Amino acid sequence: MKDIENFGKDLSDFLRGFLGESYNNYESDGDSIDYSKGFPKDYEIWGDFNNAAVLQSGHLLVVHLTTNRCYMVNPENGEVTFLFSLNWGPKTFFWRAIANPNGNIYCTVSGTISSMSGKIPPGYHAPGAKFRYWGAILEVNVRDGSIKVIGETKVPGKGEILDPHGFQILKNGNLLICDYQGFGSGGCIYELDLHGNLEVIHRTGSTPVNAFFDDGIIWIANAKMDTNDGEIIKFDTNTGKEEVFVPARGFDEGCVVGISASNNSNELILYRCAWPNLNGKSGISILNKESGIVEDIIESSVEDPMFPNTTGAVKDNILWYGECVKKEIIGFDLKKRKIHKKIDFKNIAGGWNGMIDSYDSIESISIIPSKIGQI
Repeated sequence: MKDIENFGKDLSDFLRGFLGESYNNYESDGDSIDYSKGFPKDYEIWGDFNNAAVLQSGHLLVVHLTTNRCYMVNPENGEVTFLFSLNWGPKTFFWRAIANPNGNIYCTVSGTISSMSGKIPPGYHAPGAKFRYWGAILEVNVRDGSIKVIGETKVPGKGEILDPHGFQILKNGNLLICDYQGFGSGGCIYELDLHGNLEVIHRTGSTPVNAFFDDGIIWIANAKMDTNDGEIIKFDTNTGKEEVFVPARGFDEGCVVGISASNNSNELILYRCAWPNLNGKSGISILNKESGIVEDIIESSVEDPMFPNTTGAVKDNILWYGECVKKEIIGFDLKKRKIHKKIDFKNIAGGWNGMIDSYDSIESISIIPSKIGQI
């Protein structure tokens, strides 16, 4: 599949509903470029930097997908500091940012909104998206304003690195990348060292958007985009066995878009997003890794719609996540099972409630580690 139009009629129809009326194939732009020979020469990675920013341990790294910007948020007083932005070509999609103790920030980006001729389509309104085209894993340093490419797509639509999304820094310092490789049938999970050496860990017929490695097991959030649904897959790296650990709830029950660590080592946190946000099916759940029991701890409703981010993070029993309808960063106490704090993010994300499309979002949150260095 070279672009989104090849996903098939059924999936195209779904995407129009999932992404909104702005979804467009841009079939008739008179493209004459042979993309098998590479990307347009003027397509390169670029960004803006607040070089004076100093990373603070325990603060939140927040990716705002609407603007492709990464912010640092103080969870105590809600103070927001702009760190950097990322783009490629006219625009890409900035998914996730995680800092390591050295002060570098690793990021995943993929896709483009450009038409086949490399121009922003007339009357463009996000997201005229094209996936399974280009993606990259980047190392960013805010202080010196540098962007280092660890791995990226070399030929449009070819290779393993296509749509890297969720990832995890492993104990050996390598990155475990979840690459959905277009919203079609099949994706890949691979380990990438910081020199760009890639090892495929597992190929799957699902659409892996996020994964979490724990004690030999990779827990995979499989977002079924064609049915607005999803399941949790358990992959044993020792035996190679894959099983559906948490089955799909059913049609239009919300895509399972995220999975992360909890405050309890026997549990995982699941993130579910339903778009269009009409039936109140979005929410956050706790999964018991032994029993498979799922407890819904945060639920949307028709009267009070919500749209959580794809991945949050836990610090001191508090789960921090982004809520995209009211544009808030929320701290949820996992022990008391109630909201601990709300941080108003409207000054950054727009001074109103609601979402323009499913990409109008606080995409992900991570915690800056302790003893953070400033390179």
